Amino acid sequence: MLQASVVILTAPRPAMLERCLDSLTRLTVAPAEVIVVHPATARAQLLPLFDRFNDQLRISPMETKGGSYAEARNVGTQSASGEAVAFIDDDCQADPKWLEYLLPALDGAVAVGGSVLPARPMPAPEGYCPELAWAAGLTTPGFLGPAGGREALPAAANLAFRADIAEKYPFQTLGGDFAGSDDDYELGREDAEWWRRLRRAGEVVAVQPRAIVWHDISDSRLNLEAIRERAHRDGRAFWRRERSVHAVPGAAADVIATCQRAVSGALAPHIDPAQAWAANSIWAERQLAFLGAAVDDPNGTVSPTERTRAFVAQGAAQLGGLAKAAARPVLASLYHALKEDRANLFDSPPKRLLVVLHPFLGDAVLALPMLEQLAAFYPDIERTLLTSETNLPLLQDQQLGYNIVPVPANAKGHGPGAVSRLRSLVRRISPDLVFLTYMHGISPIPFMTCGAVTIGWTQDNGANQRLWPQLLTVPVEKRLDQHETVALLNLLAPVGIKPRYQHPRLIPSDRTVERAREALGRFGIRPKSYVVLHVENQREPKYWSPEGFAHVASEIQSKTDYVVVLEGSRSGRAAAEKVKKEVPSCVLMHGALNTAELAVLLSEAVAFLGSDSGPAHVAAAVGCPSLVLFGPSPVHRWGPLPEYDGSPGRDPRRVLAPPRTDFTDEERAQVGQRAAITLLKPEEVAAEFLGLIAGTEKKS
Repeated sequence: MLQASVVILTAPRPAMLERCLDSLTRLTVAPAEVIVVHPATARAQLLPLFDRFNDQLRISPMETKGGSYAEARNVGTQSASGEAVAFIDDDCQADPKWLEYLLPALDGAVAVGGSVLPARPMPAPEGYCPELAWAAGLTTPGFLGPAGGREALPAAANLAFRADIAEKYPFQTLGGDFAGSDDDYELGREDAEWWRRLRRAGEVVAVQPRAIVWHDISDSRLNLEAIRERAHRDGRAFWRRERSVHAVPGAAADVIATCQRAVSGALAPHIDPAQAWAANSIWAERQLAFLGAAVDDPNGTVSPTERTRAFVAQGAAQLGGLAKAAARPVLASLYHALKEDRANLFDSPPKRLLVVLHPFLGDAVLALPMLEQLAAFYPDIERTLLTSETNLPLLQDQQLGYNIVPVPANAKGHGPGAVSRLRSLVRRISPDLVFLTYMHGISPIPFMTCGAVTIGWTQDNGANQRLWPQLLTVPVEKRLDQHETVALLNLLAPVGIKPRYQHPRLIPSDRTVERAREALGRFGIRPKSYVVLHVENQREPKYWSPEGFAHVASEIQSKTDYVVVLEGSRSGRAAAEKVKKEVPSCVLMHGALNTAELAVLLSEAVAFLGSDSGPAHVAAAVGCPSLVLFGPSPVHRWGPLPEYDGSPGRDPRRVLAPPRTDFTDEERAQVGQRAAITLLKPEEVAAEFLGLIAGTEKKS
């Protein structure tokens, strides 16, 4: 465990500091030293305390002349001799196991935050609720859940970090006097800015709610007026610290939505109207203060006109959303009342089944278990699969027992002509049972209104028209905490199918293998003599850089005898040519194979490297040892399923993700979605991939 220097910032408050120091003497893990940063004017008052505790704690007093909270923190950090630095405020007492829980988290992170809880029963005012804890100097409930450290940030009253990052990431200074009046809180919030800066830089940060300090909050801070004032100053401090122009629309939206959110909150069973109003109105005041500071700043880039425009745009968007939300159930109810009741179809097998799966290759591969189990349940009926032309060769090669129909190019889109042509296609199929999976780029309305029983997800299905979930005969709530293959299998339950957990499997036909080998032979490629790198243009944030792939290709060339095959779409050829320019021996095959032939290429490769994409799912389904690079995509939904062949430890696929992929919307606006995958270092990827290849050689 790291040795920690504990740093305390104190104003002339000897009684509070005494209680804080006394709590440090009872820690189960003793600090290496205690550094007390104080104003020079307070030295005489504090010297007796230092003398009293010096036999139990190694205390190092540090004077600072003026300066903000941030400057005082930097003084304490620079003076620390421990491997880690842990901050606690003078009006807090450390729980005996504070450092015992806090410091181990630094084994895998550069910074860690703990919980700040009330040191005594709080005389909370009427209307106070736990969501206001942030403005009272306490940890909010969100810190204890999945949003901890991301949306709910730790406070400097309970914060630790590795000492070696202090020089790289000093606290941002703005001047002022940390020992001054409460007005100087507008110069505070340095802890939030510092934490967010680390996350944007891709550093690994952690939260440890079990590491507790107890905050002794004065009664004067526990009234709604004081909380409201603190929120106001927090808003202004946010602008002064970060000048986040990207946060302006969101702040305007929060202000406009105040009443709606308060009403919605008041309807919840666990909160009363006064609490709902307080929580939302105080946050709105914080956002108004932020917007005001943005406009008042003479060096800022937000004008009164821009602020007004943000209010108008967000107001119009919210009114439109409310109108649509009110209209959807009404229109859907009218449709269901007018159409024929088809519920009895569940009592007898349907005559014609339609599955809609459009257009992406990866989605088609993940849907294979669903398609197989659906065909087995309805073996004697007419089954149609509507998909994209790209998926057609792969799905036809699998002999799934469906009539596979591509969506015509003129039926794509949401214009009247495209919808009409798609409607005509659905009429020709004439299904009485429809499963809707993914509908990217096509209208869902023709399937909703064809008179069939329709089963599909209510969200995350690629459809951008919000009316249609209410038109489903059987809406299925999609769980976003499950793997996508499992979510697809869950669509089968409404018709009485008990889905089996099953991996997607692709087995190329003999004819396709022969044709693909002939094509590969023209490139001089033999089975098991090559590795495949899937290279695409970085238009999407999930794709890794050509420069990174070039480094990996160079390492493979210098350390193995394998040929490097670059594979991808025609649009990704320009990126692949950059790799080939650096490593001329690479074989460039972008656009040379259809999806069925791609399965053969990957089934006979030594290993595959690529981002979360269709070829990565194909590689997994043919059993190709794979290293999949993840950026913003959630690994638990799109990563390899555990246990490739049902035997623990036999999965030939690996995942390499950056330290963090959970950027907030605001951070994405500031640094770009692509920042997540660019955090993967070429040297680390190359080492991991070469290790995968070596492991594959041993097994073979």
